[in-house]
Amino acid sequence: MDSLATTLLSTNLPPTDLQRDSVRQLILNYQKDVLDLRSQYRGRTSPLDVMARREHALQSIAAWKVVLSPVRRLPFEILGEIFVFCVVPSLRSRSTSADDPREPPILMSHVCALWRNVALNTPRLWSDLIFLFSKSLPKRGTVPILEDLIHPSTPHALRTYIDSGAFSVSDAPDILQQLIAIPEFASRVQTLHLKMGTRHLEDLLYDPPPVFLHLETLRLDICIGRRQEFVGRILKFLDSPTLRRLTIRCTYWEDAFCISLAPHFPWAQLVNLDLDVELKAAELVRILTQCVNLRQCGLFSLPDHKPRRYFEICTLPTLETLVIKGWEHTYWLFEIFRFPNLTLLDLVLGKWPTEALQVTPTFTLTHLALHCTYDDTEDGLALVLRFLAQSPMIESLQLNDIHGIGLIEGLTYAPSDNPVLLPRLEILWISIASWGDAAETVLRDGGEGLVQMIESRLHPDLRPSCAPAFAELWEFGFKCWKPKFSVSVQERLANLEEDGVLTWWE
Repeated sequence: MDSLATTLLSTNLPPTDLQRDSVRQLILNYQKDVLDLRSQYRGRTSPLDVMARREHALQSIAAWKVVLSPVRRLPFEILGEIFVFCVVPSLRSRSTSADDPREPPILMSHVCALWRNVALNTPRLWSDLIFLFSKSLPKRGTVPILEDLIHPSTPHALRTYIDSGAFSVSDAPDILQQLIAIPEFASRVQTLHLKMGTRHLEDLLYDPPPVFLHLETLRLDICIGRRQEFVGRILKFLDSPTLRRLTIRCTYWEDAFCISLAPHFPWAQLVNLDLDVELKAAELVRILTQCVNLRQCGLFSLPDHKPRRYFEICTLPTLETLVIKGWEHTYWLFEIFRFPNLTLLDLVLGKWPTEALQVTPTFTLTHLALHCTYDDTEDGLALVLRFLAQSPMIESLQLNDIHGIGLIEGLTYAPSDNPVLLPRLEILWISIASWGDAAETVLRDGGEGLVQMIESRLHPDLRPSCAPAFAELWEFGFKCWKPKFSVSVQERLANLEEDGVLTWWE
């Protein structure tokens, strides 16, 4: 019995068939003892001893029932998948460092021998190397544990996130330098996300550049001063022949200026590009002209005016998703570039000139999100309707930050006998930035009249399952409709979210 208790109660090992029968018999014996002790308790004048024995029997029953738990019979592969599901989130959602012994995955290897064996033989559990720094953390200095963290993930690809936190923390570049110096890291890292200041990365540029054999995703969140060429030097240092996705975000602790990116960077190999940096319009055009294989592009600090010198019209034949945020006067980009296969467009529709719509290719769009910043009334809505009239293939439509008065007056005075035909529209989202005096008009009939006007201007035969439904009017003047989704539309929404399309609309 002692050997059975040592083997099963002190480990998470599953019992054998013979041991399982013995455990069941033990539980029956303890349950019988509990019944006997209950009858003895009623006939004794000093029941303390009986109570203690009964409590011990109940605790033993609970302990031995744990041994028979179905969890112990899970195959090691399934247990490893559970570990991965619980531990491996997105890179930026982690709040603990990978080298913290109090947190997974290291913590899981300290529970018992079984869990340690499962953890060390589950490569995906160790594939995320996340290092978070702050003033509250002790100085790490050299980190001999790095190789021990990398080895269990073999041969799985590595994702690495290094956040220096407070820019006065000096250990972050040490971690990065030591990681790059490990051949196994450079050969297997697939995603690299660096959130640092320029002085943290400056010493790195004096070392021989590493050879990244499988680096596909690079994200740089950099705080820079007056170092226009620094980002370009970092790109050159971290260059990889397999790089496909690049995100650059720069914050400035001095006066903002236009940075300079690497002139000879292989932009043609990128399929995803997100830029949140201050660039001159001419350099942005030069970069996009080289991105001949680009499929998704996000521009979050687009220059307000087009380049002074003339550029020939350029076609980006592979671009499918384009997100433009930050400025109203973005139409100049459509004067220079053509996007024949664009399917998702998310942009700020400011005070666009009418002639801009003539060069904006929208016939292939299936998903459209417009952020309307104009203060006009019917003129602003008329611009939106003209934009939609060129997009007959749209399946999902999102209109953000519309002014309530402009919406109502625009719908009222717009000709109802010439609606915008959107025969494929399935998803409609409208958010109102400000109602003003229009709130009383909307609430008068519960919003049904406004809903009917929207339907009549979009399509006369808009299906009821896809029509917008009046939801709620907040005290702060924010109003939105959410669609009455049919089952097929719900499935399509789930697919869009799974494919990452809806994440652009967060």
